[in-house]
Amino acid sequence: MADKYYNLATKMLLKHGMSATWKHYTGAFSPSDGSFASGSTTSDIIISPPLGYAIKYIDGEMVQAGDTYCFTQTQLTLSDTLTIFGTVWRVIYGDVYYSKNGVACYEYRLRK
Repeated sequence: MADKYYNLATKMLLKHGMSATWKHYTGAFSPSDGSFASGSTTSDIIISPPLGYAIKYIDGEMVQAGDTYCFTQTQLTLSDTLTIFGTVWRVIYGDVYYSKNGVACYEYRLRK
């Protein structure tokens, strides 16, 4: 049973969210050439509008200039991509926000 924080996150995403194309890679990642061994799946998901980081959070390593973040209720994995307004962003970090009965939403850091 969902609780008030899950319901609030759902309501906010449905009211203020936008569509993005999610590409999930299903094969093994090869760090030597930065590619995946096999295919991928693509679907449309609802995300919050992407937000840029304030200058005080940009340290050049964990958060770089140009990084953005968004919220969604879809669980993504690192190296998945989101296409937002024709620009492809790679998921480089994820965080989970829990509510009383489980996951309320996910926050993802994105990089071009």
